[in-house]
Amino acid sequence: MADALSDPMFKAVNSDKDADFISTSINFDKFKEFYTDHPTKTINQFPNENIVCCKDLLLKVARRCTLDPSERDNCDLIILQKLNSSSPTWAQDLHPWWCPVGFDLVNELPVFVRHYLEREDAGLDNTWIIKPWNLSRGMGTYVTSNLAMIVKLAYTYPKLVQKYIERPVLFYRGDVGRVKFDVRYVVLLRSVKPLKIYKYNVFWLRFANKTFSLDEFDEYEKHFTVMNYKEEAELKQIGDLEFLEMYEQQYP
Repeated sequence: MADALSDPMFKAVNSDKDADFISTSINFDKFKEFYTDHPTKTINQFPNENIVCCKDLLLKVARRCTLDPSERDNCDLIILQKLNSSSPTWAQDLHPWWCPVGFDLVNELPVFVRHYLEREDAGLDNTWIIKPWNLSRGMGTYVTSNLAMIVKLAYTYPKLVQKYIERPVLFYRGDVGRVKFDVRYVVLLRSVKPLKIYKYNVFWLRFANKTFSLDEFDEYEKHFTVMNYKEEAELKQIGDLEFLEMYEQQYP
């Protein structure tokens, strides 16, 4: 970070005592004491940030979005009741529209198996993505429709499973065809109450290197977009403004 902050307005120091802004990779939890003792300082973490950084907790937060405000005092009990519901749409009802159906494989493996078998009986697609709770860069992530494989993965490392999106929005690459992509924004959460969020005015794009299809789930460059950590993979780069123009041409 010190190398990147080359503007003269920034000065790197070695002591927290002398810093106005503290950037640390160590998990920090003494926020009350910090801001009492240093009201003018800022640190690069915020209370309970793991609820959006850890995938299992983010799934729980997403489920709570389906509840009425009056239900949120008993949210865990109500969600447990939904997990055991006999409604034919119980799994969909448990998740908001923007969140694919998912389950915590540590605590909800039997519930997931029930849903998998229901989908199988209904003739629905059963492709799932399995992700570690708190890893990134695609590490430890698998795509499969094999129930036995998912059950085995549940006993390796804390993971969650989510329905794999069968018809993702694709981007046409002239050299490859229609591929998966993702958009990465940089945001700064300055305050929760009142809510203050700042967004950098440039965003970054990552692309799969092979045409998407719902098969060959072990083909990394077809189903994943994280190429910047794999030395042997091509890293396709398009500027944000150029991408917007191309995207609008593809989806007028």
